[in-house]
Parts: sequence; C-alpha cells; structure tokens
Amino acid sequence: GALTIAAYAIVLYGTSGPTEFTSVCNEEGVSAEIVEFCSEVYRARATCFTTLCILILIHAYNCRDARQSVFKSKLMDNKWLFWSFLFGIVTLFPIIYVPWFNVPVFQHKPISWEWGVVVAAAIIFEVSYELYKLYKRRVWFPQAEQSEKRHQLQRGRDAREIL
Repeated sequence: GALTIAAYAIVLYGTSGPTEFTSVCNEEGVSAEIVEFCSEVYRARATCFTTLCILILIHAYNCRDARQSVFKSKLMDNKWLFWSFLFGIVTLFPIIYVPWFNVPVFQHKPISWEWGVVVAAAIIFEVSYELYKLYKRRVWFPQAEQSEKRHQLQRGRDAREIL
C-alpha cells in the first residue's frame, strides 16, 4: 500500500507538480481540454494502478512458501499461478495504452519514465519481503525449518518404501 501511494506521489509531485487540483479529473465523458489538463493526474493513476497490480502478482509468488526464498523455487512449479501472473501482466498494457479504453474507462494516460518508479517499487517490495523471510528462517522460527527438513526426509523415505 505505501509503495503504491509513494509511486502516485512521486509521479504527481515529483516532476513539476500539478497546477491545481479539481474534481474535473474524476468526471466521466470529459472533453479533450480537460483530458490534457488532467494528464499528470491520469499518468499518476496509471502508475499507481500498475504498481499495485505488479506488487500483488509478485506477492502471489512470495506466498507460495512462508520461509523459502522465491528465488530458490521454480517459476513453473504451479502452472496456474504462472499463467495467471502472465495474464495479469498482459492485461495491464491495454488498460494503460489503448486510447479508446484507458482514458474513458479507467481515466489513465500512457506511462513512460514512470515504469522506473514501478520497477523501483517492485524491487523495494521484493527485497523487503526476502529480508522478512530471512528473519523468519534465522531468528523467529529457526527450529521450524529444521523440523520441516526432517519431515521432508521422512516423506522421501516413505515414498521409497512404497516403491
């Protein structure tokens, strides 16, 4: 949540800042002049939306295991999650870049340098989540990882006995 709001604020206030805020940017069926006037707000919304979507998709991969790093797991282990992740990324582009769809429906404008803000937010999110998992492995519940390894070894022995 905080990274998403930060992305919005960076785009809206980080450049030149909006000239003034009005509720005109929230109205439907706006004219071309108002769309141009609200361009910064629409770009900030698109960046906020993109950041939120990508962070949620990354979080889905992080939730696969409570302790193990996402970098140690295989991306294709769960094909449903993989294809859902790809579908989520692909559907972002029409929402942001298709002109007859992005402004009238979502009130977004195409983003360019704002992708850097999105990538930075994703990196900050992933690093902080990996540090949290590292803390859980090393400090919070170190005995749980050892117990889990013993359980996996036992399951491996049981599988060999069945075969």
